[in-house]
Amino acid sequence: MDGEIPNAPNVARPEQTPKKGLLFEILFVIIFLILIFGALNYFNILRLSEIFPNYFGFLPRKEVPTGTSQQSLPPALSPSNQAKQTLINFLPTILNPSFLPQSSSDITLTEDKKDKEKLNASWNNKGGGTLWAVFPKTANSQKITSIDAYFETIQTASPSVQLAKSEVNKIFSSNPKGAWGCSRDPLNQRKLYCENFWEDKDVKKGLGFLIINTSPLRGRLVFSFCEHTKESNLYSWKSCRSDFAKTGVE
Repeated sequence: MDGEIPNAPNVARPEQTPKKGLLFEILFVIIFLILIFGALNYFNILRLSEIFPNYFGFLPRKEVPTGTSQQSLPPALSPSNQAKQTLINFLPTILNPSFLPQSSSDITLTEDKKDKEKLNASWNNKGGGTLWAVFPKTANSQKITSIDAYFETIQTASPSVQLAKSEVNKIFSSNPKGAWGCSRDPLNQRKLYCENFWEDKDVKKGLGFLIINTSPLRGRLVFSFCEHTKESNLYSWKSCRSDFAKTGVE
């Protein structure tokens, strides 16, 4: 009809637009939370993929080395601790129980004054004296080259092979396999050294007993053990002591 105003075309209602904006905001929040939880899971801060594998198993996670192979290995020993451990393992094979150190903490290590390539280990024992061993100064040392036990004692019997056998049996559990002999020190006639020196499977071993007369009724007793392998530069010796290295004790 002439003069009538035409109806306006259909347009979207204004209230429909906020719904689309709200949907976008919800989607943004979900993505943001996934990124946050994904980062926490990846850096092992919040291990959602382990706690809820059915829901978050898809989340990536940074693998951290467990170090199991390293932890299973024993800690490396220092040269001093290695020497102490060598003593603890070796001494029961040659000494009677009353002369053994109670533990490695009872052992004192010092550098040998005459030979800087050796270590001296000393400890007190139930037998009433002080013992010490001589080691090569190497981190992987597994051998003891010699052991000396020093005691001050009242000498009531005349020095002899019989006395040496009796006294040595009090200290050492190792049984000698050679013949006993006694000789005076060529440089000091107050020193009488008795020794049983033998070879066993390409290893030369010796048990010795040194008597130093300090007075007619008093003497200093020194008990000795040595072991020389073919790898040792002392293998050619015929005695534990350098005084009799070439001649041996007869």
